[in-house]
Amino acid sequence: MDLNSSIILNLYRGDDINNDRTKPAIYRSEGIVSGAFGNFGDPLNIERIGFLETIKQHIDHVKEYEKSYYAITDYISFSEDEGRAKDWASRMHADDLIVCNEPYLETRYIFHVKIPFGDLKPIAEGVWDFAFSCNPNRKTPSKLNSDEPFETIALEWALSNAGCGVCNASEKKHSLIVVNPRILMEHFTGQKKYNRANKLISKNSEWLLLPNDIVNFGCRGTRIQVADFWDVQGYVMKNEMERNPYVLPYTGY
Repeated sequence: MDLNSSIILNLYRGDDINNDRTKPAIYRSEGIVSGAFGNFGDPLNIERIGFLETIKQHIDHVKEYEKSYYAITDYISFSEDEGRAKDWASRMHADDLIVCNEPYLETRYIFHVKIPFGDLKPIAEGVWDFAFSCNPNRKTPSKLNSDEPFETIALEWALSNAGCGVCNASEKKHSLIVVNPRILMEHFTGQKKYNRANKLISKNSEWLLLPNDIVNFGCRGTRIQVADFWDVQGYVMKNEMERNPYVLPYTGY
């Protein structure tokens, strides 16, 4: 992709409600989370394993130690191709996706990130930092309460009025590392270790986003905060069982 050919970087991520690794249904209150969210992995995995190696393991995980890292990966996969994201959301049955605009009934998700190229600060070839402010006003509960409907209203008020201790909901103090792995790894084209990863990157038009807020004893956070530069379209699958809006299929929720 020619980074000078567009004004906005459009990236898409497909996910489904039963993915308990990335828990997409909690986006309303928690944002877009990585596999590391709530999984008690080593917060210094990237520093310990290495930036390039963790990217390779995230994209191409065949060996057991690679699968172990992917299970609690720090990165979040996106694609330049919305169609590919729909493949991911539908488990390769994109023709069966049906738009769902009724909140809390969706079972599949397409996250759409829109980042102005002018806001990307180069770090290295194929790697940028994106600074942004979050928007707590957009937060809502991730499920409804069937017993106490007013509790849902109270929780929505609390979430939207909580503010943010990092950016005060107005300053661009949140950090997101944006990675184009094709550019980053093109120097390793032809090396056997990276052949499969490079093929997958090309097939999926893949980009990676790395939450980079420094929290909890100087370690990175594991979520992209609710903010104005991304949104979500919900879907259901044809002939799929309707979602229960009062339940989330994740332990602890």
